[in-house]
Amino acid sequence: MQHLGDAPGEALELGGKLFNLERARPEYIFLFFAVLAGLTLLVMVTPFAGGNERMNYQRAVLIADGHVQIAPAAMPGGIQQMLELTDKLLPEGTEAPYRFTPEQGAQLRSIRLERERPAIVPPNAIAVLHPIAYLPQVPVMAAGMRLDLSPLTLFWLGRVAGLAVGVVLTFWAIRIAPRNRYLLAAVALMPQMLFSRTTLDADQLTNGVAFLFLSLLMRELVEEGPMRARRLVALAATAFVFAQAKSAYLLLPLLALAIPAERFASRRHRVFAMALIMLPGLIGSVAWMLTLRNGYFAHAAYQTWSGVVVPDRQVQAVLSSPLGYVEVLLRTVFTTAFIPKAIFDFLGAFGPPVSVPLWFDLAIINLFVALLVAEPQIAGGPLDRLPVRLAAGGLSLVSVVIILTLLYVQWTRVGAPLIDGFNGRYLYPLAPLAVLMVRGKGEPLFRFSAAHWLCVAGVLSLGATLWVTAQTY
Repeated sequence: MQHLGDAPGEALELGGKLFNLERARPEYIFLFFAVLAGLTLLVMVTPFAGGNERMNYQRAVLIADGHVQIAPAAMPGGIQQMLELTDKLLPEGTEAPYRFTPEQGAQLRSIRLERERPAIVPPNAIAVLHPIAYLPQVPVMAAGMRLDLSPLTLFWLGRVAGLAVGVVLTFWAIRIAPRNRYLLAAVALMPQMLFSRTTLDADQLTNGVAFLFLSLLMRELVEEGPMRARRLVALAATAFVFAQAKSAYLLLPLLALAIPAERFASRRHRVFAMALIMLPGLIGSVAWMLTLRNGYFAHAAYQTWSGVVVPDRQVQAVLSSPLGYVEVLLRTVFTTAFIPKAIFDFLGAFGPPVSVPLWFDLAIINLFVALLVAEPQIAGGPLDRLPVRLAAGGLSLVSVVIILTLLYVQWTRVGAPLIDGFNGRYLYPLAPLAVLMVRGKGEPLFRFSAAHWLCVAGVLSLGATLWVTAQTY
């Protein structure tokens, strides 16, 4: 058995010397695979076919044109033409492959911006996020509109800007993570993450800033000495952006309370720091949700695949019968395939949606285990303490409940006995908590280092993602 175990180890050891894997840092391995996947998927994925791109494109363009609120607004006539044409060419329920014919592609490219012919466009209920959620796309789209670029060019600018920001934020997060950086990089290279960075939506920013905020926070938990002012500002800024990008995660900054008290000069200093990290994002996110509740959603009624949705009636149902809603919540989680579906979605579902083969899910789980075994063993101080782990788990659970509640209000049909619309991708902003709360063993498996296993995970994830994408588009 020893002889059989040495053969692959010696082969990979030789490969490691050739490619210097032993010295490869996880953030650079991530960067290689993320950029390669991003550039490839940008070409492969048909415009407006990457999930809810049409709805997110409309929202981002409106914000770039100065329309922040969710309400009917005037936008350049070419944008309306682009939205109508793509809705016609890729209607709801279209089956793979999702692609345009050469003639249809030429038709899309021929549409001009036509700012001189504005058209009133109603909002859509799918993309009602805070303007900050489109922070990467809005500046380049606004500049493109000033230059009178075509609607299709604006779309590509949005995709590329989101990809760049998502990669940079995640690279930085892996670089500063206090431990398990190889495992964190592997999670950041999962099919859903690779795909979402290349499509125009809010996940491009949300996942990147989630990874960065939680890495910044975990770093402060294990650091010693006085907390630096610039790190406090970085933590507060990312916490604010994170809470606005997706309101479901607005309570995660409460984990900052676990930062050791001795890191602050005084009790007053600690109270100020905690307030700076937690309150702006919390207040801003709640304010946005109330704005939607009293504005767009006050009298809205629309159709999703779940059925007819009336958010105002759903809110009233929750408020008038909290126990009835708790029953719906528990029924959804425990009497359906909610938990296994969420896990398999997390591992390999992405895009329209499509899924990688089951063998990939099993293989990637084993690779995660191998990475955790091979990860350098680094003590985490507060990260290893049970109260902090329980707090992280509790806040993650509360975040899932908030997600389900928002789906019940904004996506699920009136009177439904179950909550519809949950997807494993909603767990990605929570993944760094699970990764950073465990300790690696520091024991190379079959003489493969963590860098080797990360490369295997990168090749596997990239290959499966491109294979399924090629079949889909």
